Amino acid sequence: MLVQSAAHGGLRRLPHLRTVLAVYRAGSFGRAAVVLGVSQPTVTNHVKALEDYFGLVLFERNADGVTPTAAAHSIISQVAAPFDQLDRVMAGVYEQDGTHPVRLGGPREFMSARMIPALAALDGARPRIDVTLGEASALLDRLESGSLDVVVSGVRSGRAGLRSWPVADEELILVAAPCLSVPKGVPAALDAVPVIECDSAMTATRRYWNTVFGADPRCRPTLTVPDQRAARSAVLSGLGMAVLPDYLVGEDLADGALIALVDPTEAPLNTLFMTIGEAAIQNRSGAAVLAEAVTELIKRGPAVPTGGRAPGR
Repeated sequence: MLVQSAAHGGLRRLPHLRTVLAVYRAGSFGRAAVVLGVSQPTVTNHVKALEDYFGLVLFERNADGVTPTAAAHSIISQVAAPFDQLDRVMAGVYEQDGTHPVRLGGPREFMSARMIPALAALDGARPRIDVTLGEASALLDRLESGSLDVVVSGVRSGRAGLRSWPVADEELILVAAPCLSVPKGVPAALDAVPVIECDSAMTATRRYWNTVFGADPRCRPTLTVPDQRAARSAVLSGLGMAVLPDYLVGEDLADGALIALVDPTEAPLNTLFMTIGEAAIQNRSGAAVLAEAVTELIKRGPAVPTGGRAPGR
């Protein structure tokens, strides 16, 4: 009878466990409430009920939200994978043999040029993989909420319950078509060259100018496009110059379709990070195994031509 009573008591705590998992991943009671679709007092009550049940403190409050204690890490490492599996089953994402796809998110250009070729090079059987393309913040939100398993982005996440590590460095190169006849290596001549950008804030161009020239650019974008592939197309058409990653323009530089307008002593680099839940790492889930294997393949993968320079150098 005591065992039966304890089991029933534990089952009644399942909603509380789910709430603690949401707080662990969200890093705050407020954000967890939004993810769960409940009020913040409900989240607070659930966490307190579970702390009373176990006789443990699970979270320490801080200025940004909460920090999980060692007890929380231990509990989440045991319950995260089962809850995620239940969510996948309830969402209809399952097979008769119990397998499910690894849900992988990342930026369009990197996924197309580096990630997918790395997947093809995996030894042995590959899991089923669902790829989602998008911006870093939206993808990390989906990872945190559990609707993605692994994310590659230019952001090293500091969110509770997530672990990030470097997966690749992309070298940023200022390129243009030869038909523009821009004097190579003459910074002053660049002010009059039309700029192709992916956002009106000129994020890539501004970073390049700050790093290479130690100043803000005086030019303004003449064409703003949705992504780097569209920017590459515009540059190849002679519409202007753009700052683009090495793996996207390597072949264009090698065959002379594009030229690098500056040969800096130290080219700007943009680091991309692989991010996954701590629980997946600790439980050695299929997502964690895939993330680690692909990281190694990308780091030692085939070189991408960059006009005489090794990628990421």
